[in-house]
Amino acid sequence: MVRKYVKRPAFKAILAIVIIGLLATISAAPASAWTVPPAPTLVNVNPNGNEGDWLIGAFPPNYSTSKPVIVFVQGLHGSAGNWWGPTMYYGNNDMYAYAYNNGYRTAFVQFRDADGNAGSMWLNGSVLKQQIQLICQYFGVTKVNIVAHSKGGIDSQSAIVHYGAYPYVQNVFTLASPHRGSELADLCYSWWSWWLAALLGQRDDGTYAMQTSYMNYFRSLTDGRAEDANIRYYLGSGTDWGPWFSAMWYGGNYLWFTDDSDGVVCHYSALGLPNGTPVFTLSSANHDNIRMGSKSWSYMAPYLNAYRTTTLSATAVSDSVADAKLPVDASVSTFVRGGPVEGTARQDFAVESGNNSLTVSCLVGTTATTGVLIAPDGVRSPLVASLNPSLYGGDAEAAAEVFRGARAIGVSVANPVAGQWTLELTAPAPDAYLAVVGFDGGAGIRLARDTESVYGPGDWIHLRLETSGGDGAALTDLSVDGVVVATSPERGLAGSTPDYGLVSRLGLKLVPDSTGVYEAAFKLPGREGLYNLTLDLTGRQADGTVFNRTLILSKLVLKPEHRNVDGLRALSEE
Repeated sequence: MVRKYVKRPAFKAILAIVIIGLLATISAAPASAWTVPPAPTLVNVNPNGNEGDWLIGAFPPNYSTSKPVIVFVQGLHGSAGNWWGPTMYYGNNDMYAYAYNNGYRTAFVQFRDADGNAGSMWLNGSVLKQQIQLICQYFGVTKVNIVAHSKGGIDSQSAIVHYGAYPYVQNVFTLASPHRGSELADLCYSWWSWWLAALLGQRDDGTYAMQTSYMNYFRSLTDGRAEDANIRYYLGSGTDWGPWFSAMWYGGNYLWFTDDSDGVVCHYSALGLPNGTPVFTLSSANHDNIRMGSKSWSYMAPYLNAYRTTTLSATAVSDSVADAKLPVDASVSTFVRGGPVEGTARQDFAVESGNNSLTVSCLVGTTATTGVLIAPDGVRSPLVASLNPSLYGGDAEAAAEVFRGARAIGVSVANPVAGQWTLELTAPAPDAYLAVVGFDGGAGIRLARDTESVYGPGDWIHLRLETSGGDGAALTDLSVDGVVVATSPERGLAGSTPDYGLVSRLGLKLVPDSTGVYEAAFKLPGREGLYNLTLDLTGRQADGTVFNRTLILSKLVLKPEHRNVDGLRALSEE
């Protein structure tokens, strides 16, 4: 991969191998020949769809009532079959088979996500609470353990804390759950993603609620509640981006300026539950394969294998990242553009001197759309796809979750020359694209983190940028053009112009202080809501070469009297 910049001491990898070996010796393994379990049995609660249904896994011949029932909760836009059906790139998921062969009784739930439109954590949490009660009644148990993938971890905590499921749950294991949201959800609601998001129909309640500002405030309303006091949460994460130029790789290329990620969820977010215990972080796990039994079971088994009255002491197993603290600041190292493709679409952008590599990752709506990157000297480099989608059931990019249904193409160029480059896309039928250009080197721009989780109507946001050129010299002529967009959890976009949700346009010439730090202030709208700021930065290095960058931010605006669960939930139920 082009980007895995953080160098880590070799002893960490050695330590990980030792700990992994120890865990493997204590985790349960099939006592006899491996058996493919019978298909789960559907409990059809909803005759008009999948929401509210649940499935009963086959009773393993070696099951014991000393082992808890495991309830598996799928992720954003997922279904119960995600636990035994096809993954995107790794064959069928063997998680159900691992549970069965190790003697666990299992159940699998369905949300509105399985019907095509993802539900918020409020809707899914209310549904899950009812499902858990029915599952406990069926198995004759008082509590269950939960294994949740991605947003399923948020839905599970919502059910426990906000909908009263806490008496029925003992342990929760979250796999790559965006406890502090996903910057990809912010990107989905940005100005430049409008066309592609409209084409894919991926702006729904579930994606909306995963925006970082929404989730950060959800944390303040959820963490530390009495309902959570006796629930033990265990956390797993990954830092692999999946196959080259896949949709997950696209996500990783965008997210790397914030933190390591699994292609969808940043590491700090996956391990960002304050009352959770980090158990593993794997450099070989991505957002697709982390839900597989062959990848995660050995780490979960010590925490799921018995009813316990005391908390297990856990040491995080990591062969990638040591901790998951929210980064103090973030490198602004990407340029984002998107729009319609009707015949041919061209997008110019500047590349400054000092870049070690240039990576263009592009999402498009169909496999028929092709792309080429044109250098200043006219050299043309085709954008390529990672894999043939037909080999993966025609839905090879579903692991991206947020941009589910999009196809990923891309190209990487080493030591790019400075000057004007052009991305050219060609589509035989109307399509849309969203491109992320990643820079390794060149202009250095760091954004100071915003510590506010919620703002009031009309408040000011202060932007602080620390900058330096590829040679360490200060940048000049820095300007910001951008838009403020009001986001909403609509199921499909109304209208036919990209002005949907536009609140205001911004245009500022930034002036540095005596230390070379640029600061700017933006006034938020006077109306409550969840807003996206899409800011395009342009400037020059000392050698005169021009650079382009894009900064995308999510901001929550609520009046003081609405800063509660009801006020936050109302935003996702418009």
